[in-house]
Amino acid sequence: MRASRCLTTIMKRKSLMVACVTLILVTTVWLFTSSSSKIPGVIFLGDTNDVTGILTASYESSNVTHSGFAILRADNLTGRDFLCYIGPVIIGAQSNKMQHSRTGDFRLPAGASVTFAVPAPDVRGTWQCGLYLFPKRHLSRWQFEMYRLAQRCRLYDIDKPWFTMSPEIQR
Repeated sequence: MRASRCLTTIMKRKSLMVACVTLILVTTVWLFTSSSSKIPGVIFLGDTNDVTGILTASYESSNVTHSGFAILRADNLTGRDFLCYIGPVIIGAQSNKMQHSRTGDFRLPAGASVTFAVPAPDVRGTWQCGLYLFPKRHLSRWQFEMYRLAQRCRLYDIDKPWFTMSPEIQR
């Protein structure tokens, strides 16, 4: 009788521990997948000839013809901070790579929006603008060194840059 009570108590404790561990694992997976599944988006706002005060990129080759500038906005709906680089302008299957903007790459904090301009390609049809997003880390010097060591040992390589495109823009 006493042995069966002891066995029942042990089984209840084991069941409770398994349920708690399962709940913690499910919650952790849900938190990581729900926050990383949202990629910041790029929205086309309009065309202009005056880009005074706006972060602007240019093409790698100076002989690319363009007519004015396209104003775009990057919206960060995630809980992460990003370092961003204005990527290529895609026209059909052809890519016109961009140079670094005049003021350098920009930061896109969590929940923020940044407006930038790219030369609008002088083509008929549709085109898109790309944006490279690199997750920004807020690490102490010691944490940074441990992170770099883990990357060098190929133990941690999760945070690869993201790439997002604007919707097709009709000219």
